[in-house]
Amino acid sequence: MNDIYNFINDLLKNNDYLLIQQGIVEIYYEIGKYIIEENYNIFKMEDNLRKEYGLLIGFTRRNIKNMIKFYKTYKDYDINVLKKIPWDNHLIILKTNNKDELLNYCLKYNIDKYDLKKILKKGFDEKYINCKVIENDIVTLEIIKIISSKNV
Repeated sequence: MNDIYNFINDLLKNNDYLLIQQGIVEIYYEIGKYIIEENYNIFKMEDNLRKEYGLLIGFTRRNIKNMIKFYKTYKDYDINVLKKIPWDNHLIILKTNNKDELLNYCLKYNIDKYDLKKILKKGFDEKYINCKVIENDIVTLEIIKIISSKNV
């Protein structure tokens, strides 16, 4: 039981990451990695972890599952690239089928979670990823407007 506490304490002690979004992404990645590699049943300790760390880490059952899914999905990716995208965006991306495309899209256009949700609602798919868009397509125009406002 102390293993996970020691691991998390070391993560937090050795890094001043909690004040920046990039740190949260890295910490969640590392916790997901630890749980998977150590085959750790963290759900038995969920309440104790929440009491120990409070809202600092967000040890809810759903967030722990997200940490695990995040690591499983992106274990072969460079963490320095993943850290460029906020955790909230990762949560949205993890629910989609075209994760790689959306990840690259967010990196390229620095899209926040609200615009990412708008883009997905408008119908983000292969034609936007590959820029094979219909000139007068209303969805295309809306997405271009969202992206353009980010680049101002």
